[in-house]
Amino acid sequence: YKADFFPIKITMDNFITRKESKCPYGFNASSSEGGLIHWEGNLSVNPFRSDGRFSLTGFNRRLLYEYFKDLVRFDMTRGSADLSGRYVLDASGESTHFELIDAHLQVSELNLTEKGDDRSLVSIPFLAVNRASVNLTKKEAIIDLVSSRDAQIDGWLTPDGIINYQTLFAAKESGDKKDTTPSAVKQPEEESHPWRVVVNELELANYTILFEDQTPDKPVRFLLKPLTIRLKNLSNQKNVPVEVAFHCKA
Repeated sequence: YKADFFPIKITMDNFITRKESKCPYGFNASSSEGGLIHWEGNLSVNPFRSDGRFSLTGFNRRLLYEYFKDLVRFDMTRGSADLSGRYVLDASGESTHFELIDAHLQVSELNLTEKGDDRSLVSIPFLAVNRASVNLTKKEAIIDLVSSRDAQIDGWLTPDGIINYQTLFAAKESGDKKDTTPSAVKQPEEESHPWRVVVNELELANYTILFEDQTPDKPVRFLLKPLTIRLKNLSNQKNVPVEVAFHCKA
């Protein structure tokens, strides 16, 4: 993987190592593929702390997909993303505190296919994640709104009873075989404080779902269009009620 960023501009004002001194900084870079990075805030080296805001705009298919294409089974033929937000980093204590605040992500014109096949399986013209926050200390991620519209999803159930997305999104196996004997396999440690994830609202509007069941001798095709789903109070916590609204024309 190779990505060229030019020009790169870094600015720092009144940089000093004196305790509790803050140094305003800025970082700007442009990619030859069109992506822009803007980062600014304050930096303290004694103790090490930083806070500020950032934005990544115009990150297109090459910048996004080329980095991990050898690890996945799907091809990303189109797509771009913009990301912005604020952050707080504090390494002055026994453990490092990092917090992402008021983050916004927008994905545009995303299209996924099987490698070697031009048939579109996932087409999402618009997807937005708004007002997201992540706190690593509290192990908490809260998203105010996830919205998407005008997408088309094409799937099928094979004669062997496997949904095509099970293989499409399965990670590629490493070429080196791992030792799976009980003594070689590290047992996962029990998590004392699991992550809390909340999505206050999820809206999928004007979706089209195409699905084919290939298990019968004569395949059965299903079409849901236009499909709109609204969910509120989504959470990975137990016994949390979810509000659901579903609309689809027959």
